[in-house]
Amino acid sequence: MFRTLAVRPEIMRTAAEHMAAVTERGTVPQRLKELCVVMVSALNDCDY
Repeated sequence: MFRTLAVRPEIMRTAAEHMAAVTERGTVPQRLKELCVVMVSALNDCDY
């Protein structure tokens, strides 16, 4: 995904900002967010 986005730096920048807003801020602990990412990846049979 990131390799594809890197072709358009302005889109990559906004995608990185969006991901940071989701993963770095808020009241949910970082570890729980990461666990959710891993679980969703496993449920969708995707490599993490």
